Amino acid sequence: MPLFRLFTASPVINLSFFLSLFLSVAVHATVIIPKPPVLDASAYILIDADSGHVLVEHNSSEQLPPASMTKMMTSYIAVHELVEGNVQENTLVPISVNAWKKGGSKMWVREGTEVPLIDLLRGIIVQSGNDASIAVAEYFAGSESAFSGWMNQYAQEFGMVNTHFENATGWPAEGHLTTARDLATLAKHIIKDHPDHYGLYAEKYFEYNDIRQPNRNKLLWRDPSVDGLKTGHTEEAGYCLAASAKRENTRLIAVVMGTRSDEARARETQKLLGYGFRYFETYKLYSAGDVLATEKLWLGKQDTVDLVLGADLYMTLPRGSKDDLTAEVVTPDYPEAPLAMGEKVGTLTLKMGDDVMAEHALVAATEDSKLVKLGMRQFGNYADQSEFVEDVCAWDGPLQPLYEIIDPLKPSRLHLDIEAEYPEQPPSTEDWLKALIEIVCSALPDGAEYLVTFNCRPGSSGGWKIPFHVTFPSMLFENNHLCFFSKE
Repeated sequence: MPLFRLFTASPVINLSFFLSLFLSVAVHATVIIPKPPVLDASAYILIDADSGHVLVEHNSSEQLPPASMTKMMTSYIAVHELVEGNVQENTLVPISVNAWKKGGSKMWVREGTEVPLIDLLRGIIVQSGNDASIAVAEYFAGSESAFSGWMNQYAQEFGMVNTHFENATGWPAEGHLTTARDLATLAKHIIKDHPDHYGLYAEKYFEYNDIRQPNRNKLLWRDPSVDGLKTGHTEEAGYCLAASAKRENTRLIAVVMGTRSDEARARETQKLLGYGFRYFETYKLYSAGDVLATEKLWLGKQDTVDLVLGADLYMTLPRGSKDDLTAEVVTPDYPEAPLAMGEKVGTLTLKMGDDVMAEHALVAATEDSKLVKLGMRQFGNYADQSEFVEDVCAWDGPLQPLYEIIDPLKPSRLHLDIEAEYPEQPPSTEDWLKALIEIVCSALPDGAEYLVTFNCRPGSSGGWKIPFHVTFPSMLFENNHLCFFSKE
């Protein structure tokens, strides 16, 4: 069953029309949601991973040191190289002296050895190894400094506008900063872009070199819905955590920065997740390619064009409020070719009462090139004033050369727009139009459709004052749309 019923406005509306897509006509009482918890942290944010809706935030755009949450980008790039086929999980990565001697949290790799890439990834994600991070950076970019430049390129591509990386580990460095919002964006990319490797972030232990270390994300033990992502800690950054959890059809991402202890970051993050799941839920309303409207197309090779969403549409709503959501489609009265596939044609607006919840572009499902439009202008005594019409070729003079103009074009649809100007009352056009139609039909390929419009207007010396529009008898009108007809 469809999610909505389709109501079409009267065709007499000229400028635009509205299609109301009602998810429900039921009326419900307002859903009251308590204020979100106030966390003991420098900054935090809670978003839905599918819709991207921000549910809670505090200082989410304040630049702060990320500590080892930096390694989320390091691991993202390494996994992306895996997915692209540039390396394999068993690709051996050499360990340099520089990687081996790095302080802080370690995987305990040995200088001069080679370690499989998949082990280094677990060393980065589970053990938060600085040595593993530097080894990966040096392998892919030649040096950690070059790799950090690559990290910044990815950050820019993801829209992480307040992020700058100086290294691959999160080791304190001047200018090495990010925000809770940017880290939530990165977490979303980790989850969505590489789903087959996201399971690495849920692993609780990893043993290497006979040293078994636990994942520092305590929520992996406390909450079975939590399956990632990464902790971080330095004296300057405090204790930080980016976590994600999924319950039923809703996945949330929480980022908490600058708490006082290992225990505090787990506790404060759990508060955010608990609030989100208690009071919100996410729905997939439409899939990419779902046809939400079909419009008659002006000057196209096809009579209509389907309007679709370019991507799946998710909405995160207060629990119990879905039945109050309505959707409204607004499109131009007559979309005009040419249209490229994916070109915006209309807008889908989602509302709850009078409040606009979201707006999304509706795009053309298929490409439609413009039909051949041939403009012919005759000016009576002013034949030397022929001119070009937009996207058309102009012609004046005897009718026969029209064949030579149309025939090479081989149009499947032809709109012949004739505009004539006379200094006096125009002569009868019936015989002239009949001759014109014969030539047009002889020039068109079999199965082609054509439309002829004829507009006559007074000249500068005019005794005739009011323009009129003439069409030949085969011209049809249907629901106020000009109808092409087929060559017989």
